[in-house]
Amino acid sequence: MVQLEQDGTARRIIAAIKAQIHSGAYRPGDRLPSTRAFAAERGASRTTVTAAYNQLDAQGYLIIRQARVPSLPQDWRKRRLRPPSRSLRRATSRHSPADC
Repeated sequence: MVQLEQDGTARRIIAAIKAQIHSGAYRPGDRLPSTRAFAAERGASRTTVTAAYNQLDAQGYLIIRQARVPSLPQDWRKRRLRPPSRSLRRATSRHSPADC
């Protein structure tokens, strides 16, 4: 996880997805784009997107199953997930999610 914390692109992807979840852009049960599609949309490497998705899975924001598109858990609101910290929100406000 240390490598991920140092990777600014992965941190911006994580913060952008968390912000979208907390703003209601993604709802429980919604599916996110595949790592390939997300990487192509954002111009990021698939490895970086995979690392960000895995971090979100570890934090309880996503459910990742082999050979399936990641999705939000049906009960994510009950899991008491915290919105992104102010410092991450400020960092992502300088860069649009499309820049990730």
